[in-house]
Amino acid sequence: MKIELIPIEKIDPDVKNPRIQNDLRNLLEDPSQANREQIFDALSARRDGEDGPTYAALRDSIKGTKGIVTPIMVKKATGDRYLCVEGNTRLCVYEALVEQGEEDFKKIEAKIFEGE
Repeated sequence: MKIELIPIEKIDPDVKNPRIQNDLRNLLEDPSQANREQIFDALSARRDGEDGPTYAALRDSIKGTKGIVTPIMVKKATGDRYLCVEGNTRLCVYEALVEQGEEDFKKIEAKIFEGE
């Protein structure tokens, strides 16, 4: 697998991810129809005691270290797009930081998965 810096706007969160599906059930009647904004809203609502670190803790860690320690994993989708296979919450944090004016987070380090 090769690692690249990929613009976050070219990476789509995986609506079929079980964690995302679980989070979306609290917000939507049909989670499979969620858009990018709804997925990120669900991920950013993660609370203490749930699977994985809280969104706030992860955001603070990423901002404090100026990046991620472990690259996200993506696979090629159609055209110049990618699907996030692992690291959807980290992708969500990067997008939120860019929206807050943190220009250094416009690209994210990603391993490109070359299989099915």
